Amino acid sequence: MLTRDHKPNDQDERFRILRHGGKLYRDQEGTFNQIKVFRQVRVIPGNLNVSRTIGDIEVKLKKYGGLPGMISSTPDISSHTIDNYKMLLLGSDGLFEAFSSEEIHKLYQT
Repeated sequence: MLTRDHKPNDQDERFRILRHGGKLYRDQEGTFNQIKVFRQVRVIPGNLNVSRTIGDIEVKLKKYGGLPGMISSTPDISSHTIDNYKMLLLGSDGLFEAFSSEEIHKLYQT
């Protein structure tokens, strides 16, 4: 795979969030066979499940209650040469909240 998920549970992303005063938590989603099942890690302030975003100004600016530097809008860019590919998928956090990168990759393997 060519990507790295920018999620709050990623070690580098988590370090930046905590260093700038953010907090992390997991919502309890429910129970299954008396075992607690949790959603993805989220960031406070903002209740975001991503650690990089272009928008969400209320999370980034102090005058709106945000913490500058906690959530980055700087993209993580890399360059790759791809030969013999069948598909390239571009997705947002909505897609990747429902599926992990690994799950999507398995869906499209032929």
